[in-house]
Amino acid sequence: MHSIDTINTNKRKDFIKLLQNKGSSDFNEKKALFLKKYGAETSHPFYIMCKSLADYLEQIIDIIGEREINEEASGPLYNSGDFDENICALIERYRKVVQRTEDDDYLLCLGSYVIRNILQEIEGKLNLQKDSIWFYEFDELKDLSEGKEVSSNVIDLRRKSFEWCKNYDMPLVIKDGVGIYASSESKSTLEGVTVSQGYTSGKVYVLKNPGDIFEIVNIPSGSIVYSNWISPVLSAYFFNIKGLIIPESSILSHGAILAREMHIPAVGGINYRFEDGMEIQLNATEGKVYIG
Repeated sequence: MHSIDTINTNKRKDFIKLLQNKGSSDFNEKKALFLKKYGAETSHPFYIMCKSLADYLEQIIDIIGEREINEEASGPLYNSGDFDENICALIERYRKVVQRTEDDDYLLCLGSYVIRNILQEIEGKLNLQKDSIWFYEFDELKDLSEGKEVSSNVIDLRRKSFEWCKNYDMPLVIKDGVGIYASSESKSTLEGVTVSQGYTSGKVYVLKNPGDIFEIVNIPSGSIVYSNWISPVLSAYFFNIKGLIIPESSILSHGAILAREMHIPAVGGINYRFEDGMEIQLNATEGKVYIG
C-alpha cells in the first residue's frame, strides 16, 4: 500500500515534477497551474502574518537550483498480505484520519490567505505603514476609517512586544502539567519511541525555525534533522534528509507522518540540545539515538 493522497503529499509530487520541468518551453504555464492549486500555502495555518507560497515560489526554485531531489520511495509502505483483516482495517482507518488531519491544515491556510489579503487591502486604503495592520485592534481600525487618530506609541509597543515574544523559550512538551525543556546533559544514548522504522547515521541539523521555508530548503543533503515541530504545509520541501528526530511521540504527529511518507527513519519523544554537525546513529526501529 502506497502513501496517502493528502494535499501535502500530492503537492510534494507536483513540486518535484515542476522542478524537473525547469527550462522547458511550457515551464511558466506549469508554474502558473501549480500556484493556482497551491499558492495559498503559508507556513502555519493560524499565522496570518506569514507570506504565502505565491509570494516566494521563484526564490525557492532559485535556491534549490540544480540540486538532486529525492523522490518519494516507489515501494509500498506495507503489504496488506502481511497482516490479518482486522489490522488492515485499522490501518485504513488510520490513513483516513491522517488524510483529514493533513488536508484540514491546508484548508485553514487557505482561509488565512484570504483573511491576510483582505487585511492588506484595508491597510492600503487606510495608508498605514506596511505590515502594521497586524498590531491594530478592530475599534482602532474603525476610528482610522472615520478619520480619528490612533496613538502610534501603542502600535510601536505592540510591535516590540511581538518581537520580544519570539525570544521566549517555550517548553517542548507538557507532562503532568509541567513544561519539559530540552536537556543539555551530555549523553551517549538517547531513548525515545519509534515513529518510523529504519536505521541511518550522519550529521545532525538543528532546524532553528520550522516555519521558515528558506531554512528548510537549505538543509544540507544527507542531514538527520532535529526539530521542535514540523509544519505539515512545509513538509513538501524536506528533500534530501536521511532521518528525523522530534520531541513529539505520537505516530499521528506531522513529523511522524512526514517520515513515513518519505520512508526515512524517525524517533519521537527526544528532548535534547543537539548541536549542528553532531555525528549520530539513528536506530529508529528500536527508538534509540547514539551520539558520537
